[in-house]
Amino acid sequence: MRRAYYYTLASLPSLFFASPLPLTIKDFFSQCRFELTSSDFTILQSAQLCPSDDAPLPFLKKWYNRERQIRNELVRLRARKLGWDAGRYLRKGEDGQTAVKFARDIFSMDSPDGAEMRLDQARWNYLSEMESNHYFDLEKLISYALKLKINEKILGLDPQKGWEKQEAILACLPGHINL
Repeated sequence: MRRAYYYTLASLPSLFFASPLPLTIKDFFSQCRFELTSSDFTILQSAQLCPSDDAPLPFLKKWYNRERQIRNELVRLRARKLGWDAGRYLRKGEDGQTAVKFARDIFSMDSPDGAEMRLDQARWNYLSEMESNHYFDLEKLISYALKLKINEKILGLDPQKGWEKQEAILACLPGHINL
């Protein structure tokens, strides 16, 4: 039987999409280390936003599959636009019509920043759907960790650093024009 982590989950602050973080992922893991079994803690730490072939729980398998579906469809769309063969960039996984439709909507957006924010909002919403029947279990903690990672990613984006990185890349190209 799976363990319930009442104290840990009850003591966590609420999370809201794209809002200031009440704690970092590092603080979250420190808090979880006390109550979780070592195997559950290892699984929790392994949960990531990027799809993995290693999914020790059906919850993570479902998360990774959905993420892989969206990413594969975005690869197909980008490759088609550039006239490239998408095959070498695709990852194994099931196709899902909902994810395909969503990826097409994202791809059609004019603003990369807006598309990324919409993609992160959809990830957040999907995690909320997935956790709906999980209350004090490991899956609820995994969802919390992934939401923390989404918010850390969003809040870590710095437009000035982005421009500087773009300029550094462009400076390496022949015939560079300063923006």
